[in-house]
Amino acid sequence: REQHAMPYTRGDRIPEPHSRRGRTQVASRSEGKSPVEDHFGKAQALEPEAMAKLKGGEMYEALNLFMEMKKEIAEAVYASGPGSPNYSMLMEASAAAQQNINFINTYLPYEFLME
Repeated sequence: REQHAMPYTRGDRIPEPHSRRGRTQVASRSEGKSPVEDHFGKAQALEPEAMAKLKGGEMYEALNLFMEMKKEIAEAVYASGPGSPNYSMLMEASAAAQQNINFINTYLPYEFLME
């Protein structure tokens, strides 16, 4: 291949400049978890419990847990911001929690008939 202004083609691995060699930049928090991970982790921990309550027919408890999940996800979204790589995943999780809330709300009026 002939020489151009840029000797690399797309997809080539470009060596690190000498100025940066050996110096690794590690961006880590002292507590180990970012606020986003923290809130999303809490929401994830609540989900199995909420689903169990839902399957067990404890609608109000399940609704409470799903609301708590939605709140945690909202906090995570706020902590991450719209430019974050997690943003779309968090929005999907929020929508899923909202679907569960809507589902429970459609059943609540009939709950007294189920007993």
